Amino acid sequence: MAYNKRRMIALLAAIVMLAGVVSYAGFVVVYQINGNVSETQPPVYFTAGTNNNTIGLDGNTMQAIIGSNGTSATVNFSVTYGDTYIVDLLNITNNASTTYYAKLCVATPVTSSTGVVSSAEALVVDSTGSVLGTLDLLTSGNCTGTFAIPAGSNVTVDFHFTLSEGTQLDTSPLNFTITLQYSNENPVPATP
Repeated sequence: MAYNKRRMIALLAAIVMLAGVVSYAGFVVVYQINGNVSETQPPVYFTAGTNNNTIGLDGNTMQAIIGSNGTSATVNFSVTYGDTYIVDLLNITNNASTTYYAKLCVATPVTSSTGVVSSAEALVVDSTGSVLGTLDLLTSGNCTGTFAIPAGSNVTVDFHFTLSEGTQLDTSPLNFTITLQYSNENPVPATP
């Protein structure tokens, strides 16, 4: 009897294992895709504004440091209590013969350890002085609406910081990271 019981258990185990194999049985088909990827110079890129390397607050130099291919930029400037505007320090240039559409998004927000920063914004301004978009630098993931960069022209990225009077200044620099996303589509599609 014990032998039949073991045989029955073995048979059931074999059936369960076979059922598992059958339920995962299938096939795989492989097709080939060949790719030819062309490299090109960026049609939209960063350039320094007219206030690059000028003297700002407390004798500090305002800078827009542009990467060697114009696809990265670092801005350096000082702010103080009240409202500080940094204008025409950084440009986004469209060297193509077609309009591109863009948006700026906050990857890393401004963080003040003392809470002195009550607002921080990047403003996209066209050649007529019209504000095309405003970006809250205190909110991660925030983006401007889509704005146009016409063929052969540029837009300026200005900065506006408000520091609360009576609050201690931060002892280390305020850092932030924003991204430029551009496309020939309006609005700029969401990135994956």
